Amino acid sequence: MQPINDPTIAQLGPLQRTYRPNTASTMTMIVLISLFLGGFGIVIDYLAFGGASDTASSNVLGEALIGTAALALVIAYDVYAVRALQRTVNVHQNGIVVLQGKQAQVYPWDQVASVTQSITKRYTNGIYTGTTYTYRLHMLDGRKVNFSSMIKGIADLGQTIQSAVTAVLYPRAIAAVQAGQTISFGTLSLNQQGIGKNGSLLPWNEIASMTLNKGYITIRKRDQRIGSWANIAVASMPNVFIFLAVSEQLRKAAGVRG
Repeated sequence: MQPINDPTIAQLGPLQRTYRPNTASTMTMIVLISLFLGGFGIVIDYLAFGGASDTASSNVLGEALIGTAALALVIAYDVYAVRALQRTVNVHQNGIVVLQGKQAQVYPWDQVASVTQSITKRYTNGIYTGTTYTYRLHMLDGRKVNFSSMIKGIADLGQTIQSAVTAVLYPRAIAAVQAGQTISFGTLSLNQQGIGKNGSLLPWNEIASMTLNKGYITIRKRDQRIGSWANIAVASMPNVFIFLAVSEQLRKAAGVRG
């Protein structure tokens, strides 16, 4: 980490917006996780020793070990959550800064290797109860940083991250493909000839449709009536919006419509 007055922060340009901890959401998660892990420990303890005929001393030892493990998990999560409550995220024109106390982590947009996202809608007894967001930046120097629903305004922050990263990486991806390279997006890859998956290639003119729906990228071949050629979870695909944008550009270049 760097001090908050580090000169590299000034190189990111003007501050555009500050995102602060989502205190209510984080405290709720602390309570729920603590209750869940505590209850889980009790259930495991009962299943393991409730009906056992072993000696009392072995039961006590086993119960102590399970209780200690459950308590350790609760403490570990609570420490993580408390640290999240001390974290502020500043978005600058040319990057993002994560502030933790008097220290700062600087993540310039032009040093991002990829971004992944996971957006999950939660339902209880068929009733919508909220949406959980997680975005992860992978930097060229190997660093990784997560942004979750513990941040107030995470949906807006996530869109900002995706837009900024796409603006930087899309021209690089197009240039690489035009130079004859194949670029990878997790399970899928693409080049001027088509989309690759597990060693097979689907030419651009054989693609009937490519859709993003309910957290999945679905690709169908022409004349394919059942199933799909690929159905990939967005959460497992780096740079999903760059993949879609480059694919659309290459499909147009190949004379494919729709």
